[in-house]
Parts: sequence; structure tokens; C-alpha cells
Amino acid sequence: MTCYVGEGDSWYSGDYIAMNGTKLWDGTTAGGNSKSNPTNVFNSTSMGASTYDGIDIDTLGIDPTNGQYITWASNILLPGDTSAQVDIITYIDVWNVVYMILSFRSVTTTGGLSVT
Repeated sequence: MTCYVGEGDSWYSGDYIAMNGTKLWDGTTAGGNSKSNPTNVFNSTSMGASTYDGIDIDTLGIDPTNGQYITWASNILLPGDTSAQVDIITYIDVWNVVYMILSFRSVTTTGGLSVT
């Protein structure tokens, strides 16, 4: 899941994104945000970009810094799931969601082989 949010307040905490009840981390530790306590996901910091310019472009997961996003092993999604509940929470901060990309892996099929 990738989310692009326009905002700019790294000092306000209490905002997070949760999928199916699990808080997701953006891979940054700015503004008190951390892997163990992802409660400032909209902190004007994007993993790989070292600017505080009022935007967040985050690909969220369990431990993005180590390439661990939302996997079957995380039990956030299970094989065969076709939907998920996504909660975007804030208690004080103000932000604007520009876009959110949520993709489910699907079964790949082909047209088959026809022999005549």
C-alpha cells in the first residue's frame, strides 16, 4: 500500500494508517514515529528522501527499511482476501490525501492452449 499525503507537521503525533487493525509503519523515525510505535506516519518525511517539505509519499508495511511490507506472513492479509479495512486516523494533525494505492495479488491465468 502506498499513500501520498500533503501536510507538514512533524511535531504533531497521533496519526497513523492501520490495515485490518494493524498499524503500518512508513520506515521513518521522525517526530517520534518508530517501528514499535507508528503514531506519526504523516511526519513530512518519506523513506529515502531527507526533506521536511510538507509531503509524505510512503509505502507502508511492517518494516519497510528491511523490505518487509504487507506479506502473507504478516497475517494482515490472508490468501484469497479481496478486501481490507483501511483506517486513516489523526487526533490533531491536518493533512490531505492526494492518493492511496492498494493492490491485492491475484491469480494469474492465461487463455490456455488450443490444439486442433
